Amino acid sequence: MCRKTINTYFVLQEIVSLVFESYDGGRDSKERLMQGLLGAIENAPDKSLVVVFTDNGSKDLGLKTEVLRRKQEKNVTVYIVLTPIFEGFPNDPSLRVYDQVCKNFRDENILGRNISRSPY
Repeated sequence: MCRKTINTYFVLQEIVSLVFESYDGGRDSKERLMQGLLGAIENAPDKSLVVVFTDNGSKDLGLKTEVLRRKQEKNVTVYIVLTPIFEGFPNDPSLRVYDQVCKNFRDENILGRNISRSPY
């Protein structure tokens, strides 16, 4: 679902209302995150913010160059957020690609709060 808004309170409400379900099975649980991200960038207005939540790696990492090109052309900011139940591995190649195509939360102030310094 894609909604346009400048209301940061609405964005936070939507994020808090997300429900994360763990994939529990023996099949390939990796997603086509890069394909979805490319579609979101192509359909977003210039200078948009795209936030992606994922619980696993991506099986279409070959789209990285196209995602980077379109992101730069449209001046889109991308954040990829790993959910609390991330099922990937620390050495998953997806993590390296995610870091290359998005802003890194460790380096950003979001809505005036430095989230790299969690009080918990």
